[in-house]
This record gives sequence, structure tokens and C-alpha cells, in this order.
Amino acid sequence: MWGLDQEGLKVTVVGMLRIPTLVGVKISNEKGLVVATGGIVIENGETGNVGMHVNLLGNSAEDVAVHGDELYDNEMFSHQFPIIYNLESENLLVGQAIIYSNSSVIFRRMKSQLAMLVVNIALTLLTFFLALLWAVNRYLRKPLGILTSATASISLDGLETFSVNTKTTRRNEIRILEEAINSMVLGLHKAIFEREDSQANLRVSEKKYRLLFERSNDAIFLVDIKSGKYLDANLAAEKLTGYSIDELKELTVHDVTPQGSAERLNLLKSKTEQTRFNTIEYIRPDGSKRIALLDIVQQKENIFFGIAHDITQSKHAEQELIKAKNAAEKSNKLKTEFLAQMSHEIRSPLNVIMSFIGLIKSEVEETISPDIEDSFQSIESASSRIIRTIDQYDRFTIRII
Repeated sequence: MWGLDQEGLKVTVVGMLRIPTLVGVKISNEKGLVVATGGIVIENGETGNVGMHVNLLGNSAEDVAVHGDELYDNEMFSHQFPIIYNLESENLLVGQAIIYSNSSVIFRRMKSQLAMLVVNIALTLLTFFLALLWAVNRYLRKPLGILTSATASISLDGLETFSVNTKTTRRNEIRILEEAINSMVLGLHKAIFEREDSQANLRVSEKKYRLLFERSNDAIFLVDIKSGKYLDANLAAEKLTGYSIDELKELTVHDVTPQGSAERLNLLKSKTEQTRFNTIEYIRPDGSKRIALLDIVQQKENIFFGIAHDITQSKHAEQELIKAKNAAEKSNKLKTEFLAQMSHEIRSPLNVIMSFIGLIKSEVEETISPDIEDSFQSIESASSRIIRTIDQYDRFTIRII
């Protein structure tokens, strides 16, 4: 049967019975004869152990009978399947097999397998946990320890030479964090250096500004636009206003320059560029007045610089010059009027004299002696010379005017 001998079939049955979930096997040939049986099977309504019997010619009734003293009480279930033999691409039915099992065997097997599965899972988890600890220690804990130690040692004095190296070769999160810390410290060092340099330049600039501010010949005021209060001033401002710097800080522009102060503040609130105001009048504590040209430069949103150039003496000199000019013009006018009057007073009688001399000369012309003729000629010549002199002076005076 199937090319097997009786011993080979027995080995097959023994092998099948060694499957943990099987308790019995029964194999029949194509004629329905039981040729092999073993283990616990169901036979003639009884369940029990039948031993091991293999006979290619068919087992006897005694061979397949259940041993009376080895009955089986547990619930059994079986599965029957055909035995197919392929001969030259043709499937031939050469017998069938029935395998037997029961719930207790499967349950024990499942318990055993589950226990093995649990053990395998536990071992796998333990292995994974140990590997994870190793990986964490190598790839996280040590590098993080290096990063923590390095960041804890950061000081402002050592930023220039600071560098952290986690010895991580791959570009992972630790390497990115390492580069970020190095970059951050480098940027911090650069920012601190630039800030210190900027502060040093600012101190120098402030020192220069303060020096110019205090030594300026022009009065300089620092004023709050909203309130008009003086915030600071220089020595020239004391000289201009007559108030000390401390006194000015208690005053407003309305106290020192009352005329037009409100209008100027309102105008400055809407302007950001430099603005010039001409002839601002400063009232001193003694009631005297000083006049200045005022330039306004906005420093911050609500604060401006006022630079006042004292032109009081220039204004006084200008007024004196105007007075002198007016006096000179008045004197010149009087002189011109005097000379015009004098010209008239001289010209009129001289014209009368010359007219009468002409009449007399015409009357005695036939009897006149040469000496008298020369006298008439001298009188006419002198009179004409006087007339020409007066005419030249009048023309000269007109050109000057």
C-alpha cells in the first residue's frame, strides 16, 4: 500500500501520535479496512486506549478493541480526511485517516505554549530593555551628560573658547543639539562683544555730547513737549535766562518765554523736522528781556532740544544803527534844505545885480572908458563864476540824494 511496508506505516503512526495535540490515530485503506490504529480512539461507541496495531492486511477486531481497563472519560472530538496519492498527475484515493483529540489536551498544550510564549515575550522584552539601556547609555545618557556638564560650565568670561563635543558621529538629534548649543554660545559671545563695543562707543559719544552741551556758547534746553517743562540745560542757558539749571528744571517754557509759548508747543507736536523760531523773548527774573534765535530739534517722541542764540546785543546795535541812520537822513535833509535856501538867497540878489549892471553898462556904453569897461567885465565874470559854482553844487547834491 502506497509503497510503504508495515514498519514504515508504524513509524508514521508513531510520529503522528507524538504531535502534542493528538491522542489517537486510525488509518483505513481504500477498501475501508483499518490497517493502523494507536492511542485513544472511539471504537464501537467506546472511548479508550487501543495500544498500537499496524497490519497492512487489516487489523482484527481484537486489535482495534478498546482496552477495558483503559477507558477514557473526557470528551473527544475527531477529524477525518482522505489520503490522496498523486500518480502521473492523477489523484487517487488510497485511504482515509481519523485523528483524535480532546479539550484537556489542547488546553494543556495551550497552557504550555502560552507559558512558553510569555517566557519568550519576557525574554524578548528583557533583551529589548537591556539593549535600550545600552543604547540610551551610549547614544543619549553619555552625550546628554556631556551637554549638561558643558552647559553648566558656561561662563561669560569663557564664551570665546567654549565648545562642546558629544563625540556623536551620526547627524541625529544629539548632534543637532550639540551644534545648536555651540552656535548659541558663539552668537551670545558675539552679541555681548557687540553690545560692549556699542556701549563703549555710546559712552564716548555721550561724553563728547556732554562736553559740547556744557561748553556751547549757545543756550541749549531739553524740554518735554507735552508739559513744556525744562528737563536739562547748559551754562549758556543760565546766562541767557538768568536762572540756574536747578531753577530752570522747576519752570516751564510758559514761565521763561510766555509770549507765543503755547502756539510753539502745539506746532512742535505735529512736526518732526528741525524748526526755527525768530526773535524769541526770554524774561529774566529781574524783569529784563533777552532776545534769541531758537532752533528746535526733536530728540525723542515727546522730547526736543532747543538751541537759542542770544542776539540781544545785535538787536540793540541794529536799533542804534537805525536811529543813527534816521538822524543822518534828517541832518542831510536839513543840510540840503539849508543849501537849497542859501542857493536861492544868493542866486536871486546876484541875478538882480547882474541885471542892473547890464542896464547901467548899456546906458554908458558909448561914453565908458576902458578902465570902467574892464570893471564891468570883472563884475560879470565874477557873477557868472558864482552862478556856475551854485549850479554845480546843486547837481552834486541831487546825485548824492
